[in-house]
Amino acid sequence: LAKGGVASDNSIEEVCLQLCSEDSQAVKYSMFLTERTAVSRLLYAAFIVPQGREVEWLFATAEGRRQLAESADCQRLVVIHLGRDASFSTIQQIQDELSGHILEFSPPDLPSGYKVPFLSAGAEQVGSRTERCRGRSQISGDYVVEDVQVEQSFYRRLIFLSRPNLTQSEAHLVTKKGKNKKASTRVVDVLNLVSTYH
Repeated sequence: LAKGGVASDNSIEEVCLQLCSEDSQAVKYSMFLTERTAVSRLLYAAFIVPQGREVEWLFATAEGRRQLAESADCQRLVVIHLGRDASFSTIQQIQDELSGHILEFSPPDLPSGYKVPFLSAGAEQVGSRTERCRGRSQISGDYVVEDVQVEQSFYRRLIFLSRPNLTQSEAHLVTKKGKNKKASTRVVDVLNLVSTYH
């Protein structure tokens, strides 16, 4: 990395590093390193993708992450996905855990004392993810059904873990009040189709 970089003008190449939790083999962080050659305002930065948004094109694909680097005006960008089987409390917790690892990917011409900025999507912080069930299909392998929050909306998603950054199906959740009008729950909105199915 220090010598040759990770990308060229005509192709999109990336390096991906997965970090596991100390007490298990579950992936806690997936870090995608993308780079562009254009002169940029930021030499190097890290972008934390809130839970539930890693399936969006901008964060899930190499092309999207390159566009993210362009939007952030960043020459080398590490895009961080948060693992499904780990828990996260704050952006600061993630920064504290990853700061040392992030520096290992720094470009060779990074000035001494450069403080790597951590970016994220709006005010979502780490986002939220609630697992509803998990199982195994004979055809598609392991899967998980989870509820996620994206900005002010809530969704229930089916994800096949063989392709964890692709939403198999998705339904919008709406709030429904209970009979006593005090308690409320989120239920699937059966009247609206959120997205196409794969």
